[in-house]
Amino acid sequence: MLVHETSLEKVDRHVIEAERRLKAQASWIEELEHLGYDTVEEKAVLDRMRGELLRARAELARLLAQNTAYDKVSHRADTSHGLFLPDG
Repeated sequence: MLVHETSLEKVDRHVIEAERRLKAQASWIEELEHLGYDTVEEKAVLDRMRGELLRARAELARLLAQNTAYDKVSHRADTSHGLFLPDG
């Protein structure tokens, strides 16, 4: 985790990284199958990776919903100053 990284940014990064790893694993399986290798173990890993990605996406959705609800109820963003100001 980067020092300046928020929880939302961290989870977003995890989703992006998981998607990248999943694509690489799928490409690897395709190459192995093209060469005639058995890919049972690689496919099992791919299934676990899909589960991890689903969990990461669910966490990202939860954090986005939480932040959206917080912004709507409690504050409004004033991006010109980089501050959050109370409504009213």
